[in-house]
Amino acid sequence: MDTAVVPDETPPPDPLALEGRLEDLPLCDILQVLQVSAKTGGLFLTHADGRAAVILFRSGRIVQVGGTA
Repeated sequence: MDTAVVPDETPPPDPLALEGRLEDLPLCDILQVLQVSAKTGGLFLTHADGRAAVILFRSGRIVQVGGTA
């Protein structure tokens, strides 16, 4: 009999990820937290109208910004 490991439908949340609405925490505060804590990664922003942007960080410093209009 074959046995297979079936992955869960939804992977567990990344304990290091932040997710939420900018109404809860303003963008300038989020940028400050990422800078002070010297984080490396990407901040992905999406708007209800389909616009999107990404801000890439390395050791708390913004290294690249891109988006769609």
